[in-house]
Amino acid sequence: MLAKLPRELLDHVSSFLPTPAFNNLRLACKLVENKIFPYWSNAFFKRKQFMITAFSLQTLVDISRHATLGPCMTHLIIGLDYFRSVGQQYANTRDDYQQFQDACDAQELLLDTGAALQLLTTALLNLPNLESIDVRNFNSPTRYRDIYKYRSNFRVCPAWKSYGYSEIPDWSPYLALQNGSLFGNNGDIGPSHFVNRVVRVLLTAIGQSESPLRGLEVIIRPFHHFRTVALTGGGLGVLPILGKGIPTKLPLVLSRLTKLHLDVNLGSDSLPSVGSYQYPFKIPSDMPKSAEEVSDPSSTNLRKLLALTSNLTWLRLNNRSNTWHGSVRLMSWLALNPETPFGVNIEARWGDSNPKPVSFPLRRLDLGNMRLHTSTLDLLVIKFDKLECLSFRDVHLQPVQAQLDEMEDDRENRSVWAAFFQKLPKAARNLKQLSLKGISESLEPQSIHKHPVVFYPAITEDDHVETYNLDLSTIDQAALEALAANTWIRKVWLETRHRDYYPDSDNVSIEHGDDGSVDTEHPDGSDEDEDHDEDDVSG
Repeated sequence: MLAKLPRELLDHVSSFLPTPAFNNLRLACKLVENKIFPYWSNAFFKRKQFMITAFSLQTLVDISRHATLGPCMTHLIIGLDYFRSVGQQYANTRDDYQQFQDACDAQELLLDTGAALQLLTTALLNLPNLESIDVRNFNSPTRYRDIYKYRSNFRVCPAWKSYGYSEIPDWSPYLALQNGSLFGNNGDIGPSHFVNRVVRVLLTAIGQSESPLRGLEVIIRPFHHFRTVALTGGGLGVLPILGKGIPTKLPLVLSRLTKLHLDVNLGSDSLPSVGSYQYPFKIPSDMPKSAEEVSDPSSTNLRKLLALTSNLTWLRLNNRSNTWHGSVRLMSWLALNPETPFGVNIEARWGDSNPKPVSFPLRRLDLGNMRLHTSTLDLLVIKFDKLECLSFRDVHLQPVQAQLDEMEDDRENRSVWAAFFQKLPKAARNLKQLSLKGISESLEPQSIHKHPVVFYPAITEDDHVETYNLDLSTIDQAALEALAANTWIRKVWLETRHRDYYPDSDNVSIEHGDDGSVDTEHPDGSDEDEDHDEDDVSG
């Protein structure tokens, strides 16, 4: 009976089956298998995740050589599952520890000997329809066909794990294959180093295979309090060798990219501490006046990469660094006009260690955990005047004195974000979507304190709910003017709200902390919750 069903109906029936039952259906008969094979291959092989082990990468090669499955794959994911060597005291048995240590050594040798590069290159050569490659340290919990009940009250959706994960022995939790959640104390042997090695190998393989990519992503989710693990300049270390006798098609592949998403650490490579390596590189006080002011070794290789991606329409940059100097320099560089970066009559001195600014036909720009000057943000939207979508998550604006002087009349709320929103209708005429999450600003040009920005509809008794996140899908003059009017520095908003609610100021105490935060005490003695959970910078 099943064999007589139309293919579309058979596919619909298959969509409700869990994986084991779906696979068993394929084995019912040859006719059924032939009918549902396109749907089955699309469900399990169009988007597939692998890890850096010989078994997993060899399977990727075998799939790429398959006459049907190879052309089916359009999205390749490289999972950052890695074996981290630990002390034998964590092992249940001596044999377990030896097996785990052998797995650690095998993964290292795979990268050290070039075997991983060879396997990846072979696979990419045989994937003619590959459109996107992701490198990431998490598993996607979207295996919807295999949802199961847990303790009768909860429904759990399993994650898509790297192929070969089930082959790992059931060691103790301390000897398990890690997916970015266990870090070493030394950055050279921790997960950032592993991220860099994998990305270098992948970029080299892409260059050797001339893969027809349109998208490249390196997505690193923070775990617990380890928030600085990300791609650093060392992960893009393959770029300096371009054009120096080593054959590669990487520039050609990068020039075809339309989507680039990177989680980077802008500071780990070049600016470890004040007084050692930081002072030779100037921090732009406003817009830079020379090439030296945007020079920064921590982003040199990143800027070289961006210089090769001339057709980008979607750029997402998330900064994982705890320092802010690197993001100020990078954003200042990105906002510069390639033709006249510092004015018509000023000669810019660019070089191999300080690449020239570039431009792209951007339609979407996503920034996360970046600090930049207000003038830099203004120039960014002017430079990329075709933008249709802007997304800011944990972005901090540093005001300039000239702008604060212009806003002197509005002493109640001198929010530089509000001023930026007022300029958007003319600067970004094609804007269709604006996403704001956890943005902040400083009150003075030289201040490093971050004051959260809130969106507050009106100061009335009936409507006094604040929000830190806002998504606008209707962008016009009226909507942006309303947004600007409802954008408040939270410190100022609290003072204004309490002044309206409690005319008798003696009954309300507002204290400012050293970091610029506000502590409020109500007449009834209760304290207002000032906590604001910081969003993860994942973009």
